[in-house]
Amino acid sequence: MELDLRDKKLLTYLDENSRIPDSELAKKLQISRQAIKNRIDMLVKKRIIKKFIAIIDPTKFVDNIWHIYLKLQNMTVEKEQAVIRHLNNSDQIWWIALCQGEWDIIFSYAGKDVFEFDKELQKFNTEFSSLITNLEVTTFIKSEMFSRAYFINQVRKSKKYVSNRFKPEISENEKSILKQLAENSRINATDICKKTKLTLRQVLYSITQLSKDEIIRAYRLQIDLEKIGYDYYKVCFYTQSFTEQIENKIIYWCSNNPYTLFYVRKIAPWTFEIEFEMPSYKTLNETLKDLRNQFGTIIKKTETTMITKEYKGELNILKTVGINSEK
Repeated sequence: MELDLRDKKLLTYLDENSRIPDSELAKKLQISRQAIKNRIDMLVKKRIIKKFIAIIDPTKFVDNIWHIYLKLQNMTVEKEQAVIRHLNNSDQIWWIALCQGEWDIIFSYAGKDVFEFDKELQKFNTEFSSLITNLEVTTFIKSEMFSRAYFINQVRKSKKYVSNRFKPEISENEKSILKQLAENSRINATDICKKTKLTLRQVLYSITQLSKDEIIRAYRLQIDLEKIGYDYYKVCFYTQSFTEQIENKIIYWCSNNPYTLFYVRKIAPWTFEIEFEMPSYKTLNETLKDLRNQFGTIIKKTETTMITKEYKGELNILKTVGINSEK
């Protein structure tokens, strides 16, 4: 679908805050509220917007997040699907991605007990050892996220995705509202009242509290990248002389690069990762060249992986921690 300038602006504003009222969007785009509704409905109908989502900080529920990177051999479609089925059957595994490039599959495990994680990993190794040529276990440390800026090339600030690991008390009211917002972040407070049997005052207070306690970090869009001709890349950076000052400069660079979605730091063989949505591999190479020009004395090498399909998405974290989102 060809997007006009108003569609691009609309996607940009919704990705900054997918709960933004139609009235505010109408002022920004200088069209009627009905025209806003029609455009949003069309973007949803065309599946450019797959979902309106709440970004939830998983560390508010669990102590540890591990990402496991797999390079596989002797693969067939049947063997690949067997691996995916095994991973899908574990509630503790909340994100699974099929990839091309440096890695073939990446998945995320969230839990409180390192021994339970080790048990799960050993079980996986035992079943699929003949397929694995390389396996890396990484530990999640922090992440900054950036709203999509490439539609109108605007500058944005980073938002924390994972940082302070305090765990607030989450009431039953907040859990029920969180389920609704995770499924559709544009749902209005009145409809949440109907679904949860809570009063409007309870709903509004709980929504405010979920953000205040940093359980919900942002309201964004889930976009079908294929429909707009973009691909999703994860690039791992090996570094030397990496300091907090350098990290802050790299995060600032990310905020000024319109294709950056996430900056992620982990305990891993590499130092950090940047996730990009790109219109072409050529654009990715040009972007990485610019990054090396600015941080060439820091970056030793990079490894690029394209994520081609997600079998579990980030919203599965609610199921992992025992808060089931609605189907």
